Amino acid sequence: MKRVLLTVIVAITLVVSIVSIQAQPDPSKWHVLLGYKMVNTDNTTFAHNTHPNDAFLPRSGVPGSAGTTSLDDKTLNFVELGIGYHYPIYNKIEFSFSSGGLVGGGRNGHQNDNDSRPAANGAFVYSKTTWGIFTDIDLTYRLNNFFLGARGALTGLFIDNGWDRWGKDESVSSKFNTSLSFGPVLGYSWDEFEARIAVLFGGKNVSGALEFRYNF
Repeated sequence: MKRVLLTVIVAITLVVSIVSIQAQPDPSKWHVLLGYKMVNTDNTTFAHNTHPNDAFLPRSGVPGSAGTTSLDDKTLNFVELGIGYHYPIYNKIEFSFSSGGLVGGGRNGHQNDNDSRPAANGAFVYSKTTWGIFTDIDLTYRLNNFFLGARGALTGLFIDNGWDRWGKDESVSSKFNTSLSFGPVLGYSWDEFEARIAVLFGGKNVSGALEFRYNF
């Protein structure tokens, strides 16, 4: 009788231990990520003066005589590379933080508004961004290998503007432009790898990201 009772106690203890272990969330982990980020931004309109060497053009001394350029409402495409950390909050709920750099961007330019010469001889102005930084915060619920949740994304772009002098940019000024967006995130994990896709809404535009992570 004692042997049976001892066997039952041991069996119950093993079952409870296994269930307890399975109920624990995954341990905290660092991760590196590589992906694609589509960024939309605003407040990037620049008024351009005429280049001093083009003083012979009409209204050359009037501020903004060369016209304006803007990256507003343009889709800017970047490769993202970063590092982050994710932490289990409770059961299958996880918090994830990632930060890194962006390379790529976009450009807007045209011939001066006050220059009617053929394009081959014309004066041009531009604005562009080629790199930036980002920080993403995810809150997700895991269901086996799948997980879904919400993302908050803060993006900062370094934007330059100036004169395009026969294919060579001559910078006049630059600014650091930030944008904040929110939206759903969906992902799938296998072994130490993860794939995540996010659709983000901020201001008047829609942006997004597709990234691959390696957890360690």
